[in-house]
Amino acid sequence: MAGNMCANVDQIRRQGRWNNTTTNGAYLTNLPRELVRSMAGFPTYGRFFYLARAVLNPPTSLCKKLLPAIDE
Repeated sequence: MAGNMCANVDQIRRQGRWNNTTTNGAYLTNLPRELVRSMAGFPTYGRFFYLARAVLNPPTSLCKKLLPAIDE
């Protein structure tokens, strides 16, 4: 999440109290983020992106079928 908020590697390393080996092995990847976002269908510009399905409001009837005790 820190990387998505444009924190640089040094800030992430200090926050997690990680050394270079740990940071490189557990956190950093060789995949360029812009390419991955582009392949997933998200814009490559800007810092933020969202999933369109997150703004959908499913009908109550569907919610009740999926979660019968939703009214309780």
